Amino acid sequence: METGFYIQWHITDLCNLRCRHCYQDRFAGGDDLDWPGLKGVADNLLATFRGWGQKACIHLTGGEPLLKPALWPLLEYLNLQAEVEELGIITNGLLLERGTLERLSAVEKIPEGQDFAGWRGCAGQRLHPVRGDF
Repeated sequence: METGFYIQWHITDLCNLRCRHCYQDRFAGGDDLDWPGLKGVADNLLATFRGWGQKACIHLTGGEPLLKPALWPLLEYLNLQAEVEELGIITNGLLLERGTLERLSAVEKIPEGQDFAGWRGCAGQRLHPVRGDF
């Protein structure tokens, strides 16, 4: 199998920021899929990749994906799939606390290169100015 697809999957409208450049106009997440709905979409994608003999690189985004509890079972599920070559999270970084980073670091298909604003290999000093907690 070859990696033929690079997907940014918008899994939630929930967001803790209101950035001027953002394309979203809803932030409540009321229309978001729950875990069974997300798994159904994942299963359809995986079956398609399998049928085409392809692998995918999937980056989960939103809104802010770290606000969505179903992120964790989705990551765990996708991490086990042969059709998924790589996983990633597109986040604003404000929720990257040590426990969250440890959970993300345990996902084997998130590459070492995705360092979540410098957290891997340091104590998070680079993110402190962003969050304002010097």
